[in-house]
Amino acid sequence: MLRNALVAALVAAIPATGCFHTQLAAPPPGAALPERLAAYQQLRPAGEVQTVAITTNQYGTSVSTELDLVLAGGEDVRHADDLLPVVDPQSPTARSARESADARGKKWGWVLGGTAVSVLGFGVMMSGISESANQPLGEFDSHVGEDRMLLGGAIAVAAALAGTIGGYYYGHVERRARAAAFANYGDGLRA
Repeated sequence: MLRNALVAALVAAIPATGCFHTQLAAPPPGAALPERLAAYQQLRPAGEVQTVAITTNQYGTSVSTELDLVLAGGEDVRHADDLLPVVDPQSPTARSARESADARGKKWGWVLGGTAVSVLGFGVMMSGISESANQPLGEFDSHVGEDRMLLGGAIAVAAALAGTIGGYYYGHVERRARAAAFANYGDGLRA
């Protein structure tokens, strides 16, 4: 049972491993003007790409969007905190980028935490079902395992609900802060 819970938690963690970052670097503040201008020409924003995914099933239609910043040098920036090495730490871009990174961490914490606790709750529920089923026929007690089954089911449902709501909320905060960081990036880079 524990092995199944660990496998489920690992499978749930797979989406978190697909977060690739873009490595950006700027010359030091005291660098010569031609070197800073050359870096600016490569790092300046060239545009934004918004990817829209539309999923339709028997329950309805779901629309999700992702916003990427495209730099003149060809880099595609998905995570706002990737911009931190090339902007002033006190700029609006940096503040929004840090907020986006913080929200992304909280989002995955809620999603993975909710999933892990939900799996454990289902394990408790299944042990209650198993205990009820393994009672000898002559000593049948309808309450054996019933409390554990109900408690496990309640924990599983509450954890799944909390993880979903927390993940949704912090996902929204992450996207809003990322959009703000991308919108202010040109000014932050020039500064």
